[in-house]
Amino acid sequence: MRRLLLTLFVLALCAGMSFAQAAKPAKQKIAGFDASAMDTSVNPCTDFYQYACGNWVKNNPIPGDRSRWGRFDELQERNRDVLHEILEETAKSTSKNRSPLAQKYGDYYAACMDEKTANAAGAKPIQPELDRIAAIKDKAGFMQQLARMHRMGISGLVGFGISVDMHDSNKTIVSASQAGLGLPDRDDYLKEDGNSKEKRQKYVEHMTKMFGLLGVPADKAAADAQKVMALETQMANAFIDRVTLRDPKTRDNKMSKQKFLEMAANFGLDDYIKATGVPEFAEMNVVTPKYFQEMNARFNNIPLEDLKTYLRWKLVSNTAPLLSQPFIDESFEFNNKYLQGQKEQQARWKRCVARIDGGLGNSGLGEALGQEYVRRTFGADGKARMMKLVTALEKALEQNIKGLEWMTDETKKRAQEKLATFTKEIGYGDKWKDYSTLKIVPGKLVENTFALNEFDYKRNLARLGKPVDKKEWTFFTPPTVNASYNSSRNQITFPAGILQPPFFDRDADDAVNFGAIGGVIGHEIIHGFDDSGRKFDKDGAFKDWWTEADGKEYERRANCIVEQYNQYVSVKDPVNGDVKHNGKLTLGENVADNGGLRIAYQALMATLAEEARAKKIDGLTPEQRFFVAWGQVWCQNITDQAARERAKTDTHSLGQYRTNGVVGNMPEFQKAFSCKAGDPMVRPNACRVW
Repeated sequence: MRRLLLTLFVLALCAGMSFAQAAKPAKQKIAGFDASAMDTSVNPCTDFYQYACGNWVKNNPIPGDRSRWGRFDELQERNRDVLHEILEETAKSTSKNRSPLAQKYGDYYAACMDEKTANAAGAKPIQPELDRIAAIKDKAGFMQQLARMHRMGISGLVGFGISVDMHDSNKTIVSASQAGLGLPDRDDYLKEDGNSKEKRQKYVEHMTKMFGLLGVPADKAAADAQKVMALETQMANAFIDRVTLRDPKTRDNKMSKQKFLEMAANFGLDDYIKATGVPEFAEMNVVTPKYFQEMNARFNNIPLEDLKTYLRWKLVSNTAPLLSQPFIDESFEFNNKYLQGQKEQQARWKRCVARIDGGLGNSGLGEALGQEYVRRTFGADGKARMMKLVTALEKALEQNIKGLEWMTDETKKRAQEKLATFTKEIGYGDKWKDYSTLKIVPGKLVENTFALNEFDYKRNLARLGKPVDKKEWTFFTPPTVNASYNSSRNQITFPAGILQPPFFDRDADDAVNFGAIGGVIGHEIIHGFDDSGRKFDKDGAFKDWWTEADGKEYERRANCIVEQYNQYVSVKDPVNGDVKHNGKLTLGENVADNGGLRIAYQALMATLAEEARAKKIDGLTPEQRFFVAWGQVWCQNITDQAARERAKTDTHSLGQYRTNGVVGNMPEFQKAFSCKAGDPMVRPNACRVW
């Protein structure tokens, strides 16, 4: 969970079985605290993750249509079953009384499930855009087509949109950044280890096959693939790495529009900006100036035909999951099977549901569908009970800050001020997204997808020049199993989708709920004070509110966590070398895990009456149940391929380290399980920031 998180996992698009064949899924009951998931033959002081999750890991192999399977995925699957039921009912309904929203998501789903029509059409739905690309006569035309494709939801070469002004969170500003690589990370293009070389080879082969499916002759398809690889390698050389981009200072580069145009004069960005339809503006933030400067120096040497080939590639690679089966199969073979280790495609209905929901980023028709999801699943008391837990965690952090020996009173005062101004989004927003201008046409999957993407794009551009609506639900759809902290709003968000077992169980004891959803709440609160969040003030502005001495001490303590997590192995690889966690990439999440669980524990201790502390359930004390509940949140199995990719691109650590890495730093855990010095779960040089 993370405020900038781009994926909990990659949502696949529509592909698979026919509408008529879609089977109604059985509802899944998910346990909250699960004693049967534990492996009590293991000493919790030796390997707490195995103790809490051992039997779960053994009894829950990764399904063939997944690259990872964990407690998050269990709940997401259940939520998807609910959405599936809603969509099946709506798509099959012939009632003229369907609401306008039901018409939109019902007709989109029906078109997505119409496998026969998609297979008959082949690549015809994207032929108009292929024709536009073929007709490009100069680089001005290229930039105009690039902007058109961005409006349609197909990114490449330039990232462009409206974001919150880093120095005034009440204002919006135009933002431009690096974008457009086809492989997961820039290092995939630059490193010379065996795995990276193989990945580049497989990528070229994949592109060659895709171009072939468009009817390009074999020799030209292979040559076109090499052209794209050459261009994307140039882009990768100009890209700023993920760790560097985590620092807000790196991303803070406000300048005039004119300076930006001069910086990248060879691009012809004025043509691009006009074609986006963005309102007039005078200043902007350039997230990655280095990228635009370096690519500007190379741009004149890139042949127009290579740029057109790149556009064709971006078009077909983005739309392949919406086209006929050969495109779907080839997209799966590379993106899912090769890169992620997924053995089989998900059923078509699953991909269609995921496509409509949108999930992370609150795209798609997720809020339209989410209204019915909330009505069916989210109890009236859900927000009130969550607010009570959030308040308890905030009070615990307030006391935590007061007791920090390493922080001066001046910084403590400002930290308390920031904590006091936190706002909360729980379950769903106070107002729903207005879809009235979106037109969904029956039977037109690709066209509807483009229309939906352009609808979201225009909504984003329309924010420019208007005060930021801080009550707008922006980051998740209601069924999403995730949570977040937004630094510009100083706001924590918990969608309805996560407020269920194993995270939040209305029937469970306090120890379990504080260990599970309490740990999640604490995690998001601490994000406001992690290595990035601490650089934003109570109003959401990028501003240093720390004394110099406190800032240095924070960095020293944070570096302890960096060094700790650097040692954790994601994938054992005797040929190319073990793949380890990147402690700097995952620092924000690891600080949030460590601090979040500590304040959740403190909140539990403040809540429990003395007599309740002595009561055992399942043979465990409340303190022990608290820690087991936290560990069971992170039970998971993952393919080596997916673990390898996540080590390079994901800011989150693997589940076993989100468990063992945290409890090893907590004397409270060691006391609860009577661990002693020298035990693996007792780190001799424990790290602590909060």
